[in-house]
Amino acid sequence: MSRRCRGPDVARSSFRAARIVVLLLAVTAALPGVVATADGASGASLWFEVTGRALAYAGLALAYGAAAWLWVMPAGLDGMAGTARRTLVLAAALHAAGLLFIAKTVADSDQMPWASTADGRLVAARLAVTLGALAMAGLAAVPRPPIALAAPVAVTFLVLAGLAPAASGNPAAAGLPGFLVDAMHLLAAATWVGGLVMFVVALGQASRGGLAVERVRAIGRRFGTLALVCVLLLVLAGFSASLLVLGRQLLREPALLVASPYGRLLLAKVGLTLLMLGLAVANRVVFLDPDGLRGWRARLAAAGPDGTTAGLRRIVTMEAVLGGSIVVLAAILATVQPPA
Repeated sequence: MSRRCRGPDVARSSFRAARIVVLLLAVTAALPGVVATADGASGASLWFEVTGRALAYAGLALAYGAAAWLWVMPAGLDGMAGTARRTLVLAAALHAAGLLFIAKTVADSDQMPWASTADGRLVAARLAVTLGALAMAGLAAVPRPPIALAAPVAVTFLVLAGLAPAASGNPAAAGLPGFLVDAMHLLAAATWVGGLVMFVVALGQASRGGLAVERVRAIGRRFGTLALVCVLLLVLAGFSASLLVLGRQLLREPALLVASPYGRLLLAKVGLTLLMLGLAVANRVVFLDPDGLRGWRARLAAAGPDGTTAGLRRIVTMEAVLGGSIVVLAAILATVQPPA
């Protein structure tokens, strides 16, 4: 891609992630009323809390996904490093916006200035760290030349801000093991979903830049390996967190899950995750390596994308949309009390 056309392409790609995230977060306007009715909460207060958590989670996902494309994925895709650094700015801004929504919820629930309570001070500390991340991300995004340590510092700040929910989430009631499990669950899920959004952006850049489809598939296979690691950690951490929250009763009487709003939301989240995982497996073992396939893999390849970069982008976009839906469900689930 020429230097002359690179700037507009990168500028357009920088906000494709924002467009996907904003569209997904729009569904939160309709869901809190349903959950509020089931859980006895105020609809307006719940809307602020769910929206805040969804924005915060989306910001973390974009940040960790951008970090993966900066330091784990191979170089060589024109403009992607710059796009990833710009995405860090968007990620920090989304996380800060989410924290402001959460701060209002804390203030409304305590009927006092939000920074004068323990929960409020925690939100204030997270917001301060996030604003530091936003400043460092801005320094990382400047074109000539970007400050080398700015992006790592920004990601580190956002990791610290992201660990706070794990310290106060439902699994944290089990102590340090619960905190570690919840933190691993958050990091793995956010990196997977955010990495997918960045992959959609990368495929768009590759298509406009005329990158050979074999190069695109090689990049996709590399990302698929990273995603597989994230999925393994996610499944392990998710199952462990469910055991910590729901206890051994989950194994003895799994049907009890459908008897509570928490259980039904958890089942919906697990169902979407399995669907997303199925798409990811098909993408990795079939669509990214279609040559020489036989049997069911050949039939699946024939029913899937057309083998072009645009076709791969469509199925990865489907994965990213499912991932965004899971982010929204996770935000709602965090507001619902698990069954006793």
